[in-house]
Amino acid sequence: MGHIFISHVEEDQKIALEIAKGLEEAGYTTWYYERDGIPGVGYLEQVGKAIDQSQAIILIISPDSLGSNQVTNEVVRAYESRKPFIPVLQKINHDEFQRRQPIWRQALGDATSITIPPVGVSAILPRIIAGISSLGIHPIPGILAISFKFGVALAGFIFGKIILLKESRAASLVDKFSAGVKEKAGKLSIDVSLLFNKPITPGEIPNVVDKFAEEIKNRFGDKASSAFLIGVWIIAAMVTQEVEHRQTILPGIKQIAGQIGLDQTYINDSVAKLRKVQDKGEEFSEEVKKFIDETTSRLELLPP
Repeated sequence: MGHIFISHVEEDQKIALEIAKGLEEAGYTTWYYERDGIPGVGYLEQVGKAIDQSQAIILIISPDSLGSNQVTNEVVRAYESRKPFIPVLQKINHDEFQRRQPIWRQALGDATSITIPPVGVSAILPRIIAGISSLGIHPIPGILAISFKFGVALAGFIFGKIILLKESRAASLVDKFSAGVKEKAGKLSIDVSLLFNKPITPGEIPNVVDKFAEEIKNRFGDKASSAFLIGVWIIAAMVTQEVEHRQTILPGIKQIAGQIGLDQTYINDSVAKLRKVQDKGEEFSEEVKKFIDETTSRLELLPP
């Protein structure tokens, strides 16, 4: 998994966000405090864990960050964890940074820095990505398929706990979906603790789904978020007992799938098959399973 920690001060937050957005659009995951910090948990604990789980550190070096004790703590922690650094210089040159921050100089060793030009971060993003790749760190493969399967697992877990636990056979099914949620969330570096800390009521489901859809959108773009929603909706269509609900859900799946880039003929045929058996219980469930498997395979071939 290509996971990158971005170390910076508040004054350079905009730069951190631009770098994160560019990396995530390229299929990497990132962590920076303003977005990923959790209220109530100690700063040192969170940052330490995030650094330990990362594969590389992008360090934004600026006149503002040079005097930051927090950034120094992050540099030291990353150095002790033997993480490679990619220094990004903002309004400062390499020699000045080394003179003013000897601790950072020692930690970074011979890491080559890159300077943000007047035109902005976008001009150097390809070189940053090339640098990350040269370290042997590569994007998450099949990000659309992973997002889709996360949606499938999430919906299965939530609906399973709310609807199916009335039946004894459902316990193993919920456990299966729970494992799927944790696995796919781990690949996406998404915190899913809220799903396990307390029961989720039916009225909370839309907010939970929207939260994860927005997070995936912010990290990986519109297509990944749409793939996630297709996964949620196809399970919603399977578990609902109301045919009219399926009649509402299936056209929505058809529309959003086309926006991602899935073959329109495949989508039209798949939705037609689902609608044909939408009132036939087990037969509908079997068609949903086929749709999930085939859609996963197709999404793995699409660019993010």
